[in-house]
Amino acid sequence: RVECLLLGIRALVSLDMARAAATPALSRVKALWSEISSSRLPGKKSGGDAPPVSHYLHEGCEPDALAKVEERLRVPFPAALQELFSLADGQQVGSPGLLIVPKNRNLQFLSLREVK
Repeated sequence: RVECLLLGIRALVSLDMARAAATPALSRVKALWSEISSSRLPGKKSGGDAPPVSHYLHEGCEPDALAKVEERLRVPFPAALQELFSLADGQQVGSPGLLIVPKNRNLQFLSLREVK
């Protein structure tokens, strides 16, 4: 599951390669996050507009929670992944897969509790 999450995050960070060359990784994560979290999922129309993607996400995690998971897994997370978890700690149960990886496969954005 960690590998799938990392694949999804790598795809997220590399979405806009033109900006990537001129912008530090953490700034790219924040910029992409701003665009993605305010976007709406396509095809979800039940009596009006679909809620923004941020509706499906948990609040960001605290740095100590992230450090505990890194220690438990014995893997330091890259700075961009740390930044992502500070913005959102996974997605709500029952929400559609929000991460798209190669071959257009949807994956759940796992919370730190779910990362094993």
